[in-house]
Amino acid sequence: IDLKFKISQIFINNKYLDRAILSLNQILDLDPYYLEAYIELGKIYLSLFDYENAKESLTDYLLLNPNNRDGYYLLGLCYMGLNKYNFALDSFKKTILIDEIYADAYYYIAIINESIFKYDQAIIHYKKAKQHGTQFEDLNLKYGTLLYTMELYQEAMNPLKDYLLIDSGNIELLNMLGDIFFLESRYSESID
Repeated sequence: IDLKFKISQIFINNKYLDRAILSLNQILDLDPYYLEAYIELGKIYLSLFDYENAKESLTDYLLLNPNNRDGYYLLGLCYMGLNKYNFALDSFKKTILIDEIYADAYYYIAIINESIFKYDQAIIHYKKAKQHGTQFEDLNLKYGTLLYTMELYQEAMNPLKDYLLIDSGNIELLNMLGDIFFLESRYSESID
């Protein structure tokens, strides 16, 4: 079975995903407790935007391994793809209960909270995502834009400036910063 799993990894690495799915399902037919096969299937299905099959594989994985942060995180992504945001929120919260510094889970919790107008919760989770080092480069833009929208201009300035280091040609962002400088009577900076 381990050899078959290694072969499935080769299929995945070479983007032969249909073969990998077949190989992983064969492994599970031989050993329904082979955890790695479930999570790999979940990842493949997620990459193919097949959220139902991903959800099924990851749910099976979590039944066998209920304290796995990555399983809950990936399940949260499935639920987001299925537009089931309450379930996604629950999955991401379980992720951070297991690993309280899982930055990307905080990022998605913030996005969901922002989408349902729980801005205070979104701010808290954007801060935690930033504090714990999320992989998402647009964090500062999302966080700063939320603060700007809430008219918390002073707080919005730093994340927007930080994002400007990544995307210096973003006209909308430059306009927001110009507005902030103007509103704070920092006229020379608003012109620059």
